Amino acid sequence: MTSSFSTPEPAAPTHISGSVPVKIAVVNGSPSIPSKTGALAHEIVERLSNKLPVDVRFIAVNDLVPFFSDSYGDPSSPIATALATIADADFLIAASPIYKGSYTGLFKHVFDLLPPSALADKPVLLVATGGTERHTLALEHQFRPLFGFFQADTLPITIYGHDSEFENYKVVSAELDKRIDRAVLRALPFLSADLREASLYPSI
Repeated sequence: MTSSFSTPEPAAPTHISGSVPVKIAVVNGSPSIPSKTGALAHEIVERLSNKLPVDVRFIAVNDLVPFFSDSYGDPSSPIATALATIADADFLIAASPIYKGSYTGLFKHVFDLLPPSALADKPVLLVATGGTERHTLALEHQFRPLFGFFQADTLPITIYGHDSEFENYKVVSAELDKRIDRAVLRALPFLSADLREASLYPSI
């Protein structure tokens, strides 16, 4: 007799109907444009949009640099618009390249400006890119504690992509491809009220 301790993969719905789009905010912490981080975030959003209606807002922290000196709370500043977009989103994709074992300073600065309650109970998918595989655990050791401070509902699954998995800012790795698909499936119960009521996961 054989036994298995693996968790069954969730069933894959072809598309989730609904008239109200899920509001998704994507924070790209890369100081470069274009970037592998941005490419990975766009790929994730594209696959989510194939599953359910979405309203996506991309926030590139590089675009916000000229406005970091604006007066705190200035409603006319692009900073205020970015923070309101993050706080108002139903789902947050927090993506950054890994520099010196952690997210970028620009990425952290944006979240430093958020009120502590802005992300409470908000589902967050943690995403990172790096030069090699060795930085994968930065998602657990650096990203997750940051969003734990905000009491965000970080998804158990994360996505990490390294340089050799991209070509011309496109995902070319079959393994990264699978990780993206798996994360999208795991995210769906957090995004659809119907799926929250009828779990995708079979009984064990």
